[in-house]
Amino acid sequence: MEPCLERPESAPVGGVLEENVYRFEVGPDERRHRLDTYLHRVFKGRSRSYWKRMVERGAVRVPGRPVKGSSRVGQGDRVEIDLELLGRTPLKERLATRKADSPPSYQVIHEDDSIVAVNKRAGAFCHPVGRLHNRSVISDIRRDRGRDGLAIRPCHRLDRFVSGLLVMAKSREAAGQLGAQFEGRDVEKAYLALVHGEVPHDQGRISIPVGKAANSVIRIRMGPDPDGKPSVTRYAVLRRLPGHTLLLLEPETGRRHQLRLHLSEIGHPIVNDPLYGPKIDVDYYERQTFDNHDDPDDARRWIALHSYRLTFDHPSTGVRMTLEAPPWGAFEALLGDLERGSLPAPKEIP
Repeated sequence: MEPCLERPESAPVGGVLEENVYRFEVGPDERRHRLDTYLHRVFKGRSRSYWKRMVERGAVRVPGRPVKGSSRVGQGDRVEIDLELLGRTPLKERLATRKADSPPSYQVIHEDDSIVAVNKRAGAFCHPVGRLHNRSVISDIRRDRGRDGLAIRPCHRLDRFVSGLLVMAKSREAAGQLGAQFEGRDVEKAYLALVHGEVPHDQGRISIPVGKAANSVIRIRMGPDPDGKPSVTRYAVLRRLPGHTLLLLEPETGRRHQLRLHLSEIGHPIVNDPLYGPKIDVDYYERQTFDNHDDPDDARRWIALHSYRLTFDHPSTGVRMTLEAPPWGAFEALLGDLERGSLPAPKEIP
């Protein structure tokens, strides 16, 4: 019986196949485990004793140190699986290939010795997830760069159906420094959003505490909650269009779905938002997959929310820097349908 290496939701972060050796990194949420126990947990279909034998055979390695089944691995450790010694070379077709016609999930905006900043497409995951583990930005970057991409890791997240800037670190030190900035709210963020209705005020401030939506059949949906976490969003009108408004958003806090909920609560939900729009679409997230359509710039498919700008301290130099990512074609298409105009250059909110 061939070994079965299925990738569950707890799969290792990313991975790359080179010369029949599959290399990956133990994910950020993993505490230290026995190596054989860890492999048994993340790769379904084989027992811990099987993986212990594979380690003893030399099919599983942790570069830089000798290992046995009882050796401990944790966050950041790199693991190598030799597919020939494992006895299953067809694994290449499942773990390391991407459909030739799949659209790219990212464009590089900025790169230096410490960071890589990309413009993520709407519909692409940031990290590998379950059966779509090969359809994420981090998987694509590591696959495109081979061994050089193994150390790259995101420092924050974007919702799957939101496009825009995603900053990644090239080392643990840079990841820790940037992660602390995001956690400490030291990163200034700006988004573009196309919303329903004509927003009357040129700029404003929304302050609505956010918590779990009461009595919602959708588990991930958030709602206004007097006892929830304080949440503040500033906005400025960039353009008024027939029945719609283009906004620049600057969140002062970073709650889940904060921007989407806040705009919905003031009567101006984001265009194409299935959870907070005029009509809630329970099945949206099941139907929309990044690979099941021909045009990734289809304006009718993605939420009209784009992470446009990030300002932060460079993890190595300490210099304050600002990066911007232009909207993808879907955003331009939405505006074109409304006014046949180009996107203005957003400014900062006073």
